[in-house]
Amino acid sequence: MVKQLLSFMCLFAALFFCPINSVNAADPLEGTYSVRGWNPGINTTTESYIGTLTIQKSGQVYRLNWTIANQRHAGVGFYDVDSEKLAVAWANLDTGDFGEVVYALDGKTLNGIWAMYGDETASVGREILAKQE
Repeated sequence: MVKQLLSFMCLFAALFFCPINSVNAADPLEGTYSVRGWNPGINTTTESYIGTLTIQKSGQVYRLNWTIANQRHAGVGFYDVDSEKLAVAWANLDTGDFGEVVYALDGKTLNGIWAMYGDETASVGREILAKQE
C-alpha cells in the first residue's frame, strides 16, 4: 500500500509541476479576426477600412490572410514572447503593394502600426484586430 501511495504521489508531482506540451493545443493568436484600420496619413477619428483576417501558426511562423475591400492580402511573421509583438511582412496579392505591420497583443485584441513601400505620406497606418469567438 505504501509503495502504491508513493508511486501515486510521484506521478501527481510529475504531472503537476512539469509542463505538458500538447500537439493539439491551439495557439492563442490563431483564429479569425475582424479588422478595422486607417491608411497612412488618415486621422483615426475619420474614415476607416474594415475586413477580416485569419491567423494560422506553422512551427514558429505565422501566416496571415486578410480580405479588405474585396482585395486579398497575405503575410508571414513571427511572435516575440518578450515584447508580446507579432511582426509581419505583407503583400497585397491583387495590386502587388507590400509592407510591414507590427501588432501588440492586448488581451484578445491586436493593435498594429503598418507601413507600405512607396507610400508618399511618410506616415504609418493603424489597424485593430478583434478576435472573433
